[in-house]
Amino acid sequence: MGKSDTHAKELEVYYICGFLNAISSLKDVITPDLGGQNQFFTIPKDETKSIHENIIEYLKQNQKYYLQFLDQEGFEKKLTEIDLAVLFDWEIELSKQVATWTSDQDLVASFGHNGTLLSDRLVKLLSDFLKDERLYVYKLRSKTAGWHWAGQISDDYVFETKSVIHILHFGESS
Repeated sequence: MGKSDTHAKELEVYYICGFLNAISSLKDVITPDLGGQNQFFTIPKDETKSIHENIIEYLKQNQKYYLQFLDQEGFEKKLTEIDLAVLFDWEIELSKQVATWTSDQDLVASFGHNGTLLSDRLVKLLSDFLKDERLYVYKLRSKTAGWHWAGQISDDYVFETKSVIHILHFGESS
């Protein structure tokens, strides 16, 4: 990837993050829930390791955060509880799963269905961003709540390409 391609991808990530921040602000205004912090970010990927191993490695790199709340045994247990549920038809499944975070129902109830839902618009942004990539999408789950990038109430999705892992995070301030 050339320098201008890399710069274009960085701009797309900033645009997606801006869209997610707007969704969070909107949720603050039109629902009783706090919008929290929605994010789209990249984590390191070692192509010789599985997606699961890469996520565990990323969490280990941030172990200091977890040890504020867990002892070493609790942290190790958290690592074993990570589950990645594949979203096979990710564009349709993701749109349905994030509709609560994008306040689609609240907007339709207040204003009618007069255009593209925010969940569908987000999926289109992600689809366009990742269009040239071999892609696997997962919902990241754990029995114990909380990631170092998130609060206690959140949904996280992992986008794995050949060389990069992206995380889409929806969080509510708690």
